[in-house]
Amino acid sequence: PWDDNWNLGTTTWIQDSAKPHTGTYNARISNAQTPGDLTSDDLDSAGTSIIYVSFWFNLKSLDVDDCVLQIYNGSDWITWYDLINYPTYANNVWCQFNEEIIDSQYFKGNFKIRFDASALGGSTEEANIDDVLISTFDSTPAAPTGLVATLGDTEVSLDWNDNSEGDLDGYNVYRSTTQGSGYAKINGSLVATSDYIDTGLTNDVTYYYVVTAVDFGSNESDYSNEDSATPTDLPPAAPIGLVATDGDEEVTLNWDDNTEGDLDGY
Repeated sequence: PWDDNWNLGTTTWIQDSAKPHTGTYNARISNAQTPGDLTSDDLDSAGTSIIYVSFWFNLKSLDVDDCVLQIYNGSDWITWYDLINYPTYANNVWCQFNEEIIDSQYFKGNFKIRFDASALGGSTEEANIDDVLISTFDSTPAAPTGLVATLGDTEVSLDWNDNSEGDLDGYNVYRSTTQGSGYAKINGSLVATSDYIDTGLTNDVTYYYVVTAVDFGSNESDYSNEDSATPTDLPPAAPIGLVATDGDEEVTLNWDDNTEGDLDGY
C-alpha cells in the first residue's frame, strides 16, 4: 500500500489535518497551493494479473478536469477518471473509489497513479485524498473482533469492532439457533457499518451470531467470535415528565407518552 510516503512539498499538495477521512492527516490541495500532481510510489506489478486501487476523496466545488486520476503504463500517463464523474461522487463529502485494473499494459515494474490537479484554481475549490491502497495482492480480511449481542423485544442488537482494511467492502451477519454451528447469512446486501439489528425474532429463543468481513475482491474472512442473546418481552420504560396540577377537589396528572409499540396502557 501507498500511504504517506509522498513528497510533502511546500507549494502544491500538502499534508493537512483539518478533515482527514481516518487518522490524523490527508493529502490536500486548494487555491492556496500551486496547482499540480500528487504521484504515488512505484508498484512492481510485473507478472500480476490484476491491480487493486482504492482510496477516499473529498472534492469541494470542483469543475470538470480539476482533479483527474491518471495511471502509468510504463511510458505514458493515461487518464482513468475525472473524479467528479465517478459514480460515488458527492460534493464536499468523503466518497470511496474502488476499482480493478486487468489491462496488461499496466502490469509493469513501475506502475503508479497520480492525481492531476493542474487545472484547479477557483477561490473555493479544494481536493482531499486519503487512505490510498494500491495492491496486486488481494488478501483476505481479518476476522472481526469484539462481537456483542444485546437482547430486545423480538430483536437482537449486534455491535463489533471496525475492521481496518483499506479495501473493506462491508460485513456479513450469520445466525443460528445452535451454538457453534448451523449459521445462515441473514443480511441481503453487505452491512456497511459495524452494527446490525436483527428483527422479527421469536421471544424466549436463544440466537447465536457471528460476523465476517468482506473486501472489494469478494474475499470473506473467518467468523468472528460467537455471541448469543435471547429476545424477551421487556417491560415498558418508566413514564417520565409526570406533572401534578391541583384543582377544585381534584388533581390533574400529565406525563410524556411512552414509545413502546406494544404499550397497552398506564
